[in-house]
Amino acid sequence: MVSFTGGKLGGAAIARASAGKPISLELGGVSSTIVLEDANLSDAIPLIVSGMFAAAGQNCLHVQRILVAEQLYHEALTDLVQKKPKCCASETGWTTPLIWGGG
Repeated sequence: MVSFTGGKLGGAAIARASAGKPISLELGGVSSTIVLEDANLSDAIPLIVSGMFAAAGQNCLHVQRILVAEQLYHEALTDLVQKKPKCCASETGWTTPLIWGGG
């Protein structure tokens, strides 16, 4: 069994080289969260924010894109902006994860 997580070109090369052997390819898509028109935003927004920022986004399951029913869009956007963590930007404008064990 060959298991691979990565991009399209690498996945295609492994698929060709595997020639009929069992393989599992996770090709780094965009993890979407879908908010339907009957969603309870007071329940959904904290879960979405947690999915976006838990582990500083350094896991393969974090929320990368949010698809919101049109009639909830403005309310959801306002709630997401209000509930996002306060992040610090460096002088370059980029933010990076910092995991510190203390001390």
